[in-house]
Amino acid sequence: MALLAQELATPATAFLLPARDPINTARLACFSPRGEELALAPHAVIGAATVLAQSRAPEILAHRSVVVMIETPNENCACEVIRSRHGAVYAELALSRAPVRREAEISAAALAQAIALDAEDLAFGMHEPRIYDCLGAFCLVPARSRSALERARPVKAALAPLLGEAQGLYLYAADPIDSDAAVHARLIGRDGAELSASGEAAAAFAGAALEFERPSDGDHELVIEQGHDAGRPGRLTLRMEVCNGALANVRIGGQTAPIATGVLQL
Repeated sequence: MALLAQELATPATAFLLPARDPINTARLACFSPRGEELALAPHAVIGAATVLAQSRAPEILAHRSVVVMIETPNENCACEVIRSRHGAVYAELALSRAPVRREAEISAAALAQAIALDAEDLAFGMHEPRIYDCLGAFCLVPARSRSALERARPVKAALAPLLGEAQGLYLYAADPIDSDAAVHARLIGRDGAELSASGEAAAAFAGAALEFERPSDGDHELVIEQGHDAGRPGRLTLRMEVCNGALANVRIGGQTAPIATGVLQL
């Protein structure tokens, strides 16, 4: 599976296997383009859930939502799958944890140097660079505008030492292309490669959204657009339930659509 993931070189390659526990729908093994197995990739779980719901319960999905239980290496994930009247299929994953801030010193000047921008480009409103960890640690960096974000170019020699244990640099701006989105984002990996929609980074971003936007108690929804600069535009929906000023529930969702089918000759 790792070798196939390296050969396909997609942002994530997921394999559906029989569930170890028969009460669950399936087991998921997911790999990065480098062949590393991922403990939990929400975007891959969302895609797998829509495939399972459409293939195993199409009649039920035509009338109501279907809940799919997927086993991952560390936990079982519940995904609710919904088909709209227009045929679009949407799945939403409930996370079992909330993001935690890493108390690490972050130099705006060093960050700017690592992505060929000016330090003045890396802030808006109350937002400042932070490292948050939920399904993985990410360095979250606000950009002054989408224009500044688009100008960012990773300097590989400076990027990896700056990130430390963080998986990547998540740049975001409150200047989206689509009017119904909240932020426009880019994810740059440790090797300088740009990644398309990432559920792990979106989960970490919930921490920054809570810290800087200070939403009131209740349910909140943010649409994140990502991948435009990598040539693979996508959208993820981040839902946050806030209780007593803290995150009580975080959900990641998105629509999927098949783009290819095929057979691998092994």
